[in-house]
Amino acid sequence: MILLESGPAKVDRTYWLVFGILFLGVSAYFVYDGAYGYYNKNREQAEQKLPSYTSLSAAGLGKKPTEKDFNELVLALKDRPLWRGADVLHAKLGEPLPPKKEPGTASENVDRFASVYGMAIVPYEGNGKVDGPKVQWVSWGKSEDDIREQFYWAVIPFVGALYFFFRCYRAGTLRAVIDEEGLTYGGLRIAFADMLSLRDYNKKGWVDLYYRDGGKEKRLRIDNQKIAKFDEIAELICQKKGFENPIQAAQREEPAPEPEEAPDETKTS
Repeated sequence: MILLESGPAKVDRTYWLVFGILFLGVSAYFVYDGAYGYYNKNREQAEQKLPSYTSLSAAGLGKKPTEKDFNELVLALKDRPLWRGADVLHAKLGEPLPPKKEPGTASENVDRFASVYGMAIVPYEGNGKVDGPKVQWVSWGKSEDDIREQFYWAVIPFVGALYFFFRCYRAGTLRAVIDEEGLTYGGLRIAFADMLSLRDYNKKGWVDLYYRDGGKEKRLRIDNQKIAKFDEIAELICQKKGFENPIQAAQREEPAPEPEEAPDETKTS
């Protein structure tokens, strides 16, 4: 026959739940930056600079070229000359930005290839050959690697969130049952015959049950932040085993509060 049954206290599961939500939020923040935030910051920078060179809006920028594509172009220039409109040039950098078309504006002997990561500036000599020493890369701020790393960083707090949610689940499914034979606490079965003592009460809200297991003395900590009927469990164990209740003993030892002094109602004239 079941004499007492208790579910979990709210404190422990709430504690793990809050930390789980916080870590999940941090992970989501990194994912947001990797998927949207950093791209938006780059486009803001691009919007400030692109109008000087092209009518194309930063909203229309793609993901090529990258700084890696630009560096490959620089290496290609060391091996052989490249010419304006060459397939290898466009293969690495894509199509150049359409220049601004304003009356009286002379065309520049330079192409600009822009993406959400930055802009490759490719000037040409008079014969149409790429002027290798003058090519340059202008970053909008966040590189492709910077953005990719946000997803890697998101993994760390996400794993932490999984751990905290697991602890929250365990805390939320904790059960304690006392029947005529003994105590079952969180799946651990302890018979009354094996209980040795209930002691080491701490005012923070826990007490230790010492018991015998295969000839060895072990300890089960019963915590009022983890189990709801903390006081009732301790009292029933003490009744069944004849132990002194350490919780009540500690309460008796607490000094009685000093009586408050009555206010002085004497009036002076």
